[in-house]
Amino acid sequence: MVKVQKNTVLTVLLLLLCSNSVCMDSLSLIKSPITTELEDFKNLFDSSLSSSNLLLNNVIAHIRQRNGKMMRPILVLLVAKLYGEIKPETLHAAVSLELLHTASLVHDDMVDESTERRGQLSVNAIFNNKVSSAGRRFSFGNKSGACRTYS
Repeated sequence: MVKVQKNTVLTVLLLLLCSNSVCMDSLSLIKSPITTELEDFKNLFDSSLSSSNLLLNNVIAHIRQRNGKMMRPILVLLVAKLYGEIKPETLHAAVSLELLHTASLVHDDMVDESTERRGQLSVNAIFNNKVSSAGRRFSFGNKSGACRTYS
């Protein structure tokens, strides 16, 4: 594992917290201390979103297409690295947080009857509120699967 200077992580955190709109160059800089761990996060996140139900897998595939900036998991990983190392517990916490956030976005779109999210059709615009609700419940309920008990 590459040792990252605390000053580097602190600088990145300050940049993250002080900028209202994060441009792609800034985002690359922010992610630089946690590149490897962010890949581990993405793999764990993707593996936590799978179902044997074909319709639910279609909803999940649509949700995966519209990746956001992932600021919440990035912040979790940066703070963990600032205070030591990123452990499996950290990755599971980051996945749980992102799943909860994703479920809340689907829920917001349902309540607001939004037809778009991040420039694409919302889940409820493509499917319907019942299917959208099932996807939200799966995502929200599945966060518990991303959590593990560690001793």
